[in-house]
Amino acid sequence: MSFSNVATVGFAIRNVDKTTSGDWGRLPVAIGQTVNAVKAGTEYSTLLKKGVNVYKVATESSGPIFKGFTKGVLFVSNHINPMIMVSSGFNILTAKKEERKKTFFSEAGCIAGMFLGEGWMKKNLNPIIEKLPVSNKWKPVIKGLIFIGGSIGSSTIGQILGEKIYKHWDKTPIQQNVYKPMNVKA
Repeated sequence: MSFSNVATVGFAIRNVDKTTSGDWGRLPVAIGQTVNAVKAGTEYSTLLKKGVNVYKVATESSGPIFKGFTKGVLFVSNHINPMIMVSSGFNILTAKKEERKKTFFSEAGCIAGMFLGEGWMKKNLNPIIEKLPVSNKWKPVIKGLIFIGGSIGSSTIGQILGEKIYKHWDKTPIQQNVYKPMNVKA
C-alpha cells in the first residue's frame, strides 16, 4: 500500500490541514490520503475493519451515483502523487497572472524536491532504521516520522531552489553579476 502507515496518517492530517487553510487543490489529495489512512488503520484495529466491511456492503447495495463517487474516491486514493501534481497545476492556474511564473517555479521545485527526497528514502531508509538500537515495535513509528520530515524537508528545499531559479531566470549573466569587470590599467 504505502512506504509507511504512520506516514500515510501524517500526510492525511497535513493535507486536510492544507485544504482547510484554503489550498483547495489539495482536497482530492486529502480525501485520498484519508482513505489510505483508514485502510492502514484496518491492519491494526478490528473496529475499523468492521467499519470498512459495513462500507463495502453499503457500496454494493447502493445506487449508481454512490458507486461512481466510491470509484472516484478509490481512484484518488490509489493515485496520490499524480493528484499532488494536479494540485500544483491548480495552484499555478489559479495564481494571479503576474504571479504565475513565480508559482510555476515554486511548485515545480517543491514537487521535484519531494520526489527526489522520497525516492532516496524509499531506497535507503529501511536498512538505516533496521540498524537502530530500538525495539521493533517502535521502528515503524520512527520510519514514518522520518519519512514525513524528509518529505516535507526535501519539498521545502526544492521550493526554495525553485524560487531562487525564478529570481535569476530572465536575467543575463551581466545582470546577475556573473561577469565582473576587471580593473585593467592601460
